[in-house]
Amino acid sequence: MKLLKYLKIWTLAVLLAACTVTPALAVGENGTNTGDGTDAANYTAVNELVYALAQLDVYSGPGPEYDSVGTMKYGESLRRIGVGDNGWSQVTFAGKTAYIASERLSVTRPAANGGSVDTAALRTQMVIANGLRKSDYTAQSWAELQKALDKAETVQQGESQQTVDEATQELKDAIAALQKMDYSRLENTLTAAETFQNDDELNELRRQLEEAVAEGRDMLTAADQEAVDACTVKIYDLLVQLQEELEKREKPGTIVQEVQVQVLPTDDYCNVSGHRLWQALFFVALLLNVCFAAAAVTYWLKKTRLLQRDDTPLVDYDIDDDAF
Repeated sequence: MKLLKYLKIWTLAVLLAACTVTPALAVGENGTNTGDGTDAANYTAVNELVYALAQLDVYSGPGPEYDSVGTMKYGESLRRIGVGDNGWSQVTFAGKTAYIASERLSVTRPAANGGSVDTAALRTQMVIANGLRKSDYTAQSWAELQKALDKAETVQQGESQQTVDEATQELKDAIAALQKMDYSRLENTLTAAETFQNDDELNELRRQLEEAVAEGRDMLTAADQEAVDACTVKIYDLLVQLQEELEKREKPGTIVQEVQVQVLPTDDYCNVSGHRLWQALFFVALLLNVCFAAAAVTYWLKKTRLLQRDDTPLVDYDIDDDAF
């Protein structure tokens, strides 16, 4: 009797154990493993189209230890229905739920050239940017170029063609937006100022001018337009003061001045007043010559009596009327 009682107790324990283990082996909606019970990952439900970033296997469970149910080629798409915290995604494959490693899927369509990213255009823009000189452009525009160049170097080995194309366009736009520095006025002013540096009679102004000239030379690579213009004005003011001092001493001075250059017209019209004066004199002389010729001809005709009338009265004369 006791043996029978022990057998009943043992049978009941086995049945209870079977009821406890069976739910752990079942496949639930939360993605628990149907095999060995080692997958306890949670899956977030999604509904999105994803693309394969390489040729890969599709498994019946979340891991390569599961059976392969098929393969996907690079760039092929399927529907993802869950993203697990274990690095695997639930997908719909051949009408059934399957699993693929999440890192090998992308919601963005990859490049159509077999996975390689074309960086030729990006490298061309980088060569152009690296060939430019920083001091030739304003600091602000150069900073934007440097920012775009840094980004281009980062994505040069980009993961997608879209990222590389965006970096290429951004770098191209930054190059086009560069603003040239204008050093011409400063250079001309420096040249004029240096002609005064050997004048010992203007010691104080000369000293100030030397300092301004040294500052101006440093400004030739400053890439700061406001600072360059301010330095130019400072040197110009010193030149004006030097000129005034030279005029007081009755000495010739040299200073940079803007000179208006008369540009000859390219069309038939000429704006030089002297040319019109000669044209007027020519027509006056021609008119006088015509008048003189007419007067000469008239005088000659009168001299030859061709134009004179015969005013001698006609007389009825008979020789027999003569009385002797």
